[in-house]
Amino acid sequence: MKFKAFLSILILTLYSVKALSQFIVAGTHDANEYYYNIIPDKILSISSTISGSDSLYLDVNNDNILDFKFYLEVNILSKFHHYESCTLIPLNHNQIAISGYDSCYANYPAGEFIYRLPMLNAFNPGDTINPNSMWCDTTGYLAFKNYAAYIPNGQGYSCNGNAAFLASNYIGLKVFIPNDTIFGWIKISNISSTSVNIEEYACNLYSACINNNITNTYSIYPNPSNGKFTLLNRSSFNKNQSIKIYNTTGKLIYSQKHPTEQLLIDLSSQPKGVYILFNESDNQIVCKKIILK
Repeated sequence: MKFKAFLSILILTLYSVKALSQFIVAGTHDANEYYYNIIPDKILSISSTISGSDSLYLDVNNDNILDFKFYLEVNILSKFHHYESCTLIPLNHNQIAISGYDSCYANYPAGEFIYRLPMLNAFNPGDTINPNSMWCDTTGYLAFKNYAAYIPNGQGYSCNGNAAFLASNYIGLKVFIPNDTIFGWIKISNISSTSVNIEEYACNLYSACINNNITNTYSIYPNPSNGKFTLLNRSSFNKNQSIKIYNTTGKLIYSQKHPTEQLLIDLSSQPKGVYILFNESDNQIVCKKIILK
């Protein structure tokens, strides 16, 4: 009982410290963070002045789940409509740090509102990226140039937003994983409405699981599967054991208390993708990745 009490206090302490210390410093990384240097730099660009697009998907914490998408587009609907944009799109309900919204107004009268776009926050090297930033789970803009004639009132408009990253070159990221939130950054350069260089990125590797030497005492097969699989527990049966499965947004989709030593689980009604199974008992939490194909 003393050991259980001690372990419970230790677990609560670890969770508390982790929650209070969730942050990442732009341009730095250590052993607790996943880091990837893109060599050579990935250059996204659009050469056509009429139409075209370019994109790049990133898995910033190396868990085989795509987290963000860079997307550039030029769209010329006619000689009176011209749209260019360089954007970052969060995937799987992740978020990006923004500085605010850039509003566009008609040329005349100048006070007539057209649209408002979220602009990505520009972090300097050494800036702390943490929950205090302004976060957005929709498309964020690095730069854009849009104009249209005779819209909305016969006078047209011309708007652009591409100055935020002239002196700063880090984007702030927030990634949601089961029972946890982690932070990251992406270093970029040479930003315009039709081009961007992606140089490197880093992300926290905090985990809700406690690693220990009993990880291999149970197995899941087949994995990957079509949604139906068997959990085989080779450790001594623990009546206080429970099984929980979360999707990539942290939503609990399956729970079973007091599982048998051989448990058939059916997730065939769930979408294809990656899920995390937690095996919890009196004094340990172990997790495994499940893939539905």
